[in-house]
Amino acid sequence: MHRKACAGFVILAGCSSGPDVETGAEPEAAPAEVDSVYGSMDGDVEEWIWHEAEQADVILDTEYEAGSGEAFMDYFSASAGHQLPGDEAFIRGVTVPVNGSVRYRLTEREADLSLKEVVEEQTTEQDSFEVEMPEGEALYLISAETLDEDGRVTDTHVGKIGVAPQEANAELHLEQSASEAELTLENRGPTDLFFGHHYTLEKEEDGSWETAREEAFDDIGLTLPPGDTYEQDVSLDGLEEGTYRITKSFIVHGTDIEEDLGVHFTIDE
Repeated sequence: MHRKACAGFVILAGCSSGPDVETGAEPEAAPAEVDSVYGSMDGDVEEWIWHEAEQADVILDTEYEAGSGEAFMDYFSASAGHQLPGDEAFIRGVTVPVNGSVRYRLTEREADLSLKEVVEEQTTEQDSFEVEMPEGEALYLISAETLDEDGRVTDTHVGKIGVAPQEANAELHLEQSASEAELTLENRGPTDLFFGHHYTLEKEEDGSWETAREEAFDDIGLTLPPGDTYEQDVSLDGLEEGTYRITKSFIVHGTDIEEDLGVHFTIDE
C-alpha cells in the first residue's frame, strides 16, 4: 500500500528546521556513512502478533470476568502497551477488599488472546504487583482480580502488553526527475516505524558531506505500519551540479532501535 502521509501522532505544532521524531529537538548531525537499507528486504512482509491481537477484546475473548472497575480507581496505575525485554511491568494502587485479597497474573497469549502460558501468578493482600518482562517477542496480559473472603472474584482489571521483535526491515529509495525527487520509505516489518517529515539534504564537498540547504518542516510524527510505504516530495530547485545525499531518521516501535537511512543522487548541468 502506498501512502503520501500516514496516520500518526502529533508531537508538536508549528515548524522547525529539523525536529527529533520524539521531542521536536534539533537532531544530531547526519553520520558520515549511511545505508539505504536497514535489516533485510528479502522475503515477505513480516508482521508480529500484536497487530492481529489489537482486534481482540481482553474481557470478551478471554477467561476473565468483566468488573465494575471500582477497585481500580483513585491512585491505580498499570503497565500496558509495548515494553522491552527485562522491563518491569506493574499494577499499583488496587483497592483490596476487606478480609479479601488480589490475584495478580502475567500470562502469555496467542493472537486471539487464548491462554498460552502462565508466566507469574500471586495471590496476596498487597495492593501492588511487579514482574520482569521475559526475553523474546510475545503477547501478554497483566491482570488483577480482587477476591472476597470466600475467593470469589469481585472486580477485574486486564491490560495488554507486547514485547516486540527487536528488529526492523526498512528501505529508503529515491526517484529523480529534472526539478524534483520522490523519497520513499518502505517498512517490511515486523512492527511500526515512527518518524517525522524531517530529512537532511547534503552535498559532497572534498570527500565530506555539507548541508546543502536549510529546510523547514512541520513538527508532526508519523506512523508507518508493516507493508506500507511513505512518499515525500523533495524539490531540487536551486541545487548546483554535484553529488547529494538525503538522510532520514526513524525509530522502531517497541524497541530501542533508532536509525538513519540515506540515498544518493547527482545533479548534472
